[in-house]
Amino acid sequence: MEVGHFNVARIQFSIVSSPIPQLAQLNNLETLDLSYNPLGLVPLPDWLSKMNLLKLRLAQTGLVGELPRWLSSLQLYELDLHSNRLNSSLQMILSESSVLRGGSSTGVKTGDEPLVHVPNGEDTAEGGAFGSTNKEIPVAELIATCKPKRNVGKPEWLTKAKAMVAYALPIVEGVPSTAKHWEGAKIEEMYSLRKRAIGGRVIKLSRPGLLTRDDMPLDTSMSGTISPSLANLSFLLVLDLSDLKELKGPIPLELGKLSHLTHLSLSANQLSGPIIPSTFRNLWKLQVLYLNQNHLSSPIPSLVIGSLKSLALLDLSENDLSGIIPSSMGKLAALKTLDLHVNNLSGATPPTIGTLKKLEELDLSRNLITGVIPQSIGELKKLDGFNVYQNRLTGRIPSSISKLVSLRDFLLYDNMLSGVLPESIGELSSIQRLDFANNKLSGKLPGSIGNLTNLTEIFFSNKNFMGQIPSSFRGLKNLQTLELSRNRLLGPIPPQLAEIVTLTAIDLSYNPLGLVTLPDWFSEMPLFKLGLAQTGLVGKLPAWLSFSFLSVLDL
Repeated sequence: MEVGHFNVARIQFSIVSSPIPQLAQLNNLETLDLSYNPLGLVPLPDWLSKMNLLKLRLAQTGLVGELPRWLSSLQLYELDLHSNRLNSSLQMILSESSVLRGGSSTGVKTGDEPLVHVPNGEDTAEGGAFGSTNKEIPVAELIATCKPKRNVGKPEWLTKAKAMVAYALPIVEGVPSTAKHWEGAKIEEMYSLRKRAIGGRVIKLSRPGLLTRDDMPLDTSMSGTISPSLANLSFLLVLDLSDLKELKGPIPLELGKLSHLTHLSLSANQLSGPIIPSTFRNLWKLQVLYLNQNHLSSPIPSLVIGSLKSLALLDLSENDLSGIIPSSMGKLAALKTLDLHVNNLSGATPPTIGTLKKLEELDLSRNLITGVIPQSIGELKKLDGFNVYQNRLTGRIPSSISKLVSLRDFLLYDNMLSGVLPESIGELSSIQRLDFANNKLSGKLPGSIGNLTNLTEIFFSNKNFMGQIPSSFRGLKNLQTLELSRNRLLGPIPPQLAEIVTLTAIDLSYNPLGLVTLPDWFSEMPLFKLGLAQTGLVGKLPAWLSFSFLSVLDL
């Protein structure tokens, strides 16, 4: 085939082995992707030097040793060589290339007209972005703003404002879409990005410890400490050092100098020590803060929390935090997610929580929180999940919950709540899961629960509910699990439950139902679990049980 007769802009091979076909005649070829093929490229074919490529991807192709010097003469702005066995010649290629610039933890190279411009090393984390580590850690993505040189045979403008080198890590694609000055911008529109970005500086450093490449998880965990020299990246917007597993020590105070930071993720590490107010006080642009799954131990600093007015997601879960939930949380008007589960927080839930009008997820579970659920909780009309299980809550469930029209998960189990269920519970039109098990609730089951047509699970066991199961439960057309064991419920069981075709699990054990015999209408249901222990059954079991789909039968 005469390849020179085709006007091809991109070639990607999925399964190919050595030798590579001669492609130098494809003068218009911009992208060549040979990654993940057993090419055994030792050395790289010289005909590649005659091409007008912008992107060259040779990840995991068997490259070994030195790279040819002609590679630096190509006008590449994306070069992917990761998962090969290369030596330090890569740094030579980067330093000599007039367009391509990449970097490692030791800094970013500077040239006459680099795509990523860091003058005088001002924004370079000198000495390494991390402290003592056992691996070389490259900067996974550098987003740039300078206009590249024009070249004969190349498009007048390069279409992506990126310089990326994947040497030890896969490339992290994309830009932080939540950065306000990029809202509505397309990555292909380089010129508009150039105007909006911040002075051509490094603005994103993403080095998560668990990445996915071609549907295969890659564990790139590391050990060491976070170096204070990261503060030299003063225009950083995104810092992601999550899932590194063995990253230890405190959060450096110097991170507080990153005043442009909008996203900070340090989750799933071994970080310890307190949350020091001065570290976060000046991060007033912060929108996302992940500090979960560490060993941080201190109260949540009240003054700092109140000053993070742009914060939309706050996750401090699975730490060793203590003290109260500060009332200043109510000042976080942009907050959509508040996750504090699995800590040692105590005291009452502050009523100021009700001022967070944008809140969608609230998880305070598995703490030592006391007091009542504040009436102000009803003001959270966008709340999707309300999880406060396994605490020490007392008092009644407030009637204001009827305003939670977006609520889908309402999990209050393992507390000390008392009183009756408010009739207004039937106004939770979006609810899917109700779990109030192991409390001290009493009274009759509200018939209004039958209005909850989206409800799939009810867990009301270990309480003091009395009276009969309302026949209105027939309206629960999506119900799958009905768990009402260990109450004081009386018979008969309403036969209307057989109308719920989705119901597959019923547990009414340890209730004085006075059944005597097993109702035949149970045979019409697609049950796999049926619990009727200590409900008064006597005599023989019906023959239909042997033909049922039951896998769990407790009599």
